[in-house]
Amino acid sequence: SQANAKEGIAVFPASCAIPLIGLHSGNNPNLPDRVHSEHLLSEAFSYILNHKNIKKVVLSHLPECSWHNVVDTQNPDNHDFDSILLNGLVRTYDALTKAGKEIYVVLDNPGYTDDAYQKCNASVSAFRRPVNIPSYLLPKELEICSLRISERKDKEMLDHWAKLSKDASIGYKNISFINLADVFCSAGKCSMLDSKGKILYRDRGHLNIKGSLYVAPFIFDKLRQ
Repeated sequence: SQANAKEGIAVFPASCAIPLIGLHSGNNPNLPDRVHSEHLLSEAFSYILNHKNIKKVVLSHLPECSWHNVVDTQNPDNHDFDSILLNGLVRTYDALTKAGKEIYVVLDNPGYTDDAYQKCNASVSAFRRPVNIPSYLLPKELEICSLRISERKDKEMLDHWAKLSKDASIGYKNISFINLADVFCSAGKCSMLDSKGKILYRDRGHLNIKGSLYVAPFIFDKLRQ
């Protein structure tokens, strides 16, 4: 609903796959749908690079999926994590830039623990009302729905991914960053709730429908700047 009539969106999902050319992540034998996901992304990049009508490319990734679990299929003897990521980033940035694409790297929304989400969801359900009440007027119990940025369990992984993504982008003029923490975090704290006290998550890391609609205008505004 956020797209204009003359706009179109093509989505290339691959569960937990790192969106970089030649890299493979999330190889978990207990999750067979993620095995060889690099083939899905290889087809996606081939399609993107060969279609001139695709002008803007959004790269989104949950760093937890590739945290010290990524292989460079073009250089499998390289086992240095940072080197692998940087090579994949530069390889991808180069290919998309040469194809005339604008690149947008999404820095993922904050994640929580399963326990924190369950407690927040239970508290929100307990205080559910027919009318909206601003979050700052909600009962003190709902403070469990927020967390200081410094205390987030995924902070190291998100910061690491952001740093390498930005380091590799130096010298490119067609790369922008969309940081979802700007939507969910303020004054040093991140929250699973919107300003009306509605929960925006469906589990510890994934947004629910309300959360997706909540963040969509922010992303589209960045894409249209």
